[in-house]
Amino acid sequence: MSSTAKVSLQHIIVRVRSEEGRTVSSHLEIIKTRGVVLFAKIGKGISSGMQQALNDQIDKGVPTYFFMATFDGWDQPFSIYQANLAKVHDNFPDGRHDIVPSYLNDRIGTIETWFELTSLDKVHPDEVKRIHILSSGKEGWIQGRSATLINGSGG
Repeated sequence: MSSTAKVSLQHIIVRVRSEEGRTVSSHLEIIKTRGVVLFAKIGKGISSGMQQALNDQIDKGVPTYFFMATFDGWDQPFSIYQANLAKVHDNFPDGRHDIVPSYLNDRIGTIETWFELTSLDKVHPDEVKRIHILSSGKEGWIQGRSATLINGSGG
């Protein structure tokens, strides 16, 4: 591939229902104390092809992101959070209960996809407008529970 060729970067966005912002706060607390957290994709996991594409991109040293779309609480605005994605797992990593929010302990065995995150920051509303959702073709909008998105390209 020539040095001028453009390569699409893939990232993932997941829609989350959070009671009073507790999903964000519980994950942030673990990142602050442990430097990493496992985020569970509740319900159907992502495809093995998408998981492989994300992990291949990460293994090549390409910055890869996990986005979370959530309402921060009743009658609150819709928010997007961005995280550095370190790895995607299709099974719970052995011995890593220390980096999972306690409210997930009873569900660990039922979760098909785990995202290993090393940061979690709120995205400014102006930046949200720059997100392009591949699965819907829309800007800054997610339909369903998860989607592949493109947030730029690399050369």
